[in-house]
Parts: sequence; structure tokens; C-alpha cells
Amino acid sequence: MTNKPSCRIQSAPKISEIDALMTMGRGITHDFNNLLTAIKGNTFIIKHSLAKDNKANESITQIENCTERALKLLNKLCIFTGRGALESQKTNINTVITSACKNLCQPHLTLPIIKFYLKDLLPEITADHYQLDNLIKCLITNSTEALIERDGCISITTGLIKKNDAVNIELTYPSKLEDTDYIFIRIEDNGKGIPVKIQKKMFTPFFTTKMRGEGLGLSIVLGVIRSHNGALIVNSKIHNGSSFTIMLPVQ
Repeated sequence: MTNKPSCRIQSAPKISEIDALMTMGRGITHDFNNLLTAIKGNTFIIKHSLAKDNKANESITQIENCTERALKLLNKLCIFTGRGALESQKTNINTVITSACKNLCQPHLTLPIIKFYLKDLLPEITADHYQLDNLIKCLITNSTEALIERDGCISITTGLIKKNDAVNIELTYPSKLEDTDYIFIRIEDNGKGIPVKIQKKMFTPFFTTKMRGEGLGLSIVLGVIRSHNGALIVNSKIHNGSSFTIMLPVQ
């Protein structure tokens, strides 16, 4: 298995379309955050002004629960737009990967074999451990679902790309890289692949092909990459699997 990321899918969303969605999302999340905060605050005041045996308390509790769910969903949208709060620290990417895989729990899926090709002595990066953990789990879950009713495996590869080698890499997102070295993570499966018509929409918030799901998984992946000034390369072919390569700058 080569450590050099390959070229992007030709049907990837245009950069301008992704940026437009993120710009729109920033405005929406800001306004909705203000609205939900007002609802949460006023609900708190009403609840604590009523007697404990007041019949309205049950309805107020339901409002509180719905508001909390809405705020969690809003936080995911904030991550998509690149506005999610970062708790950056020096991070060893191999440690994040092994921790994420160890704690991965998918009760509705049979987790396939995961093969690791983690390069030793990679430089640390400044990153949000929690966001990267979610990114890795999301991509592994997608690969696992692509392997349903198929014999296959998932491979996770890490490596270092020097800035001189990064210049000529074709990206799915963004249009160009910073002038620095990059750590890369590639999560690859030999599953059913992603149809072309879905490839064009897969980063769009709330787009999903699943019976259950918010349609924010890959949107959040893109948001995490954006907030870390990283890059993404996607390759997929029907019946031949998919690979997602995340590139994170070494600073």
C-alpha cells in the first residue's frame, strides 16, 4: 500500500458550492443560537417560578429536552461551518486513531477487520483531539456500512507529506494547500463504493441515504478539516471501495 494520496474524485462538489454552504451556515447558526439561548433562559425562569406540583412542569421539561437536542444539532452545524469551539493541543495523530478505534461502538453493525499502517515518529500537530476522534469514527462508520453483506476490511494509513510534494496533489477540498508539511490520515475500504450522484451531494448538510440519520456526518468531517486548515482527498468507485484522505498541517 502506497503512502502517497491519489487524485480526487472528478465529481466532487465545486469549492464555491461548499464555501457558499458554509457561509450560509455561519449566518444560520449564529441566529439560531441566539433564539435557542433565549428559549432556554426563559424556560428556566418559568420552571423555577412554578410550584413543583404544577401540571405545566411536564410540558416545560419537554421544551427543555427539545431545546438541548436542538443545541447539540446546532453545535454540529457550527463544526461544519468551521466555527466550532476548538480546544487545541499538541497531538500525536497515531494515538488519536488507536484511541478512536478502541472506543468505537456500533451496536447495529458488525465491525470489520481494521488494518493499521501507521508511520512511526510522525511530528505532533496542534489539533482538537475530540473533533479528530469524531472525524475518524465517522469515516470508519461509513466504511463499515459500505461493507455490509460484503467480505472486506478497512485500512487506516498515516504518513508525512513534505511541502514540496504537496504542491501537485489534486484536492477535493480546498483548492490549494498552505506552504507547509502535512500529516495525512487515509481511511480506505474495499466496499460497494459511492455512486456518482451521491458523491456530488455527500458533503451537503442533512443529505442522507440512510433510514436513520441526520445527514451531518460527512458535513462535520469537512467542517473539522476546515477548522484545522486541512485538506481532503476523496476517491471512490462503484464495487471497488472508497478512500478518504485527510491532510493536516504541521505547524
